[in-house]
Amino acid sequence: MFNSLLIKGEILKIVKTKSFLFSLVILLIIILTSGWINLNSLNDNDWKKQYSEEITEDLKLISKETNPDNKFVQKIKDEIAIKQYHLEHNIPPSETEGVLGFVKKYSGITSFISIIIMLYASNIITKEINWGTLKMLLVRPLSRSSILLGKFSSLLLLGLTLYLFAITLLFILGFCIYGLDNFFTKTIYIQDNIIIEGHLGYEIFKILLTNFILLISYSSLAIMISVVINNSSIAVLVVLSVFIFGGTLASYFEEYSWSYILYFSNLDLVTSITNNEIPYIKVIILMVYTLIFLSISLAFFSRKKYQSL
Repeated sequence: MFNSLLIKGEILKIVKTKSFLFSLVILLIIILTSGWINLNSLNDNDWKKQYSEEITEDLKLISKETNPDNKFVQKIKDEIAIKQYHLEHNIPPSETEGVLGFVKKYSGITSFISIIIMLYASNIITKEINWGTLKMLLVRPLSRSSILLGKFSSLLLLGLTLYLFAITLLFILGFCIYGLDNFFTKTIYIQDNIIIEGHLGYEIFKILLTNFILLISYSSLAIMISVVINNSSIAVLVVLSVFIFGGTLASYFEEYSWSYILYFSNLDLVTSITNNEIPYIKVIILMVYTLIFLSISLAFFSRKKYQSL
C-alpha cells in the first residue's frame, strides 16, 4: 500500500522548496531566540517571590467569586496548592530549572511545526494539479489510494523529523545553559485531590505525543478539504481556523451532553496532559475523525477524473 520511493520523493520535493527552507530558518530563529531569552533571565528569576505574590493575588481573586464550586475556582485552588507545595518543599518550578525544564517550557514550538505540515497538507494534491504533474503521477503502476496515503505518510514522517530536530536542539541549548544540574527536575501535579511528584521527562513525552496526534488529525482534515474542493486556500483557512479557534468553538457547545463527540471538542489534548488527565477517549475520537477524513479523501481522489485538468 505504501511505496517507499514515493514517500522519499515527496519529502525531497518539499525540502527542496524555498518555502520549506524559509520555514526551517524561522524555526531555528525561534529556538535560538528562546535560548537567548532564557539565558538572560537566569539571574532575574526569583521564583519564590513570584509564587508568593501569585498566591496572594489568586486568593483575592477566588474570594470575589460567588460560586466557590465552579471549575474556574477549583482550577485556581489547585494552582495555589501546587505553588504552596513548591514553596514548602523548596522545589523550583520545572520550567525554570534544568535541561528538561527548558525543553518543556519551549515545547510549544511543535505547534509551529504543525502549522508548517498543515500548510503542505493543504496543497499536496492541488499543487500537482496546478503544475500539471498529477496526470504523470497517475500513470504510474500505483493505485490512487497508494499515492494519496504515500503523500500523507510523507507529511507525517517529515513532521516527526522536524519534531525530533526541534526537541534535540532545545535539549542541546538547555544543556549549554544549565549543564546537567537539576537534570531530574520534578513536576508537581494534583490527582484525585492528592499532590504528586512526577518525572518531567515523562510529561514532555506525553506532550509531544499528543501534539503529534493532533498533527496527524489536522493534516488529514487539510488533505480531505483540498481533495474534495480542489482549493488549497480554503483548506488552509478552514484548518487554521480550527487550529486557532477550536477551543472557542468547543466552549459554545460544552453545555450539551453530546458535545464531547464534536471534532473541535477533542483538540485540547495538551491541556488535558498538563492537567494530568489521560485523554484516552479524546484520542480515540480524534483517530475516528482522522479515519473518516482519510476515507472521504480516498473516495474522492479515487473517483475524480483528473485527466481532464
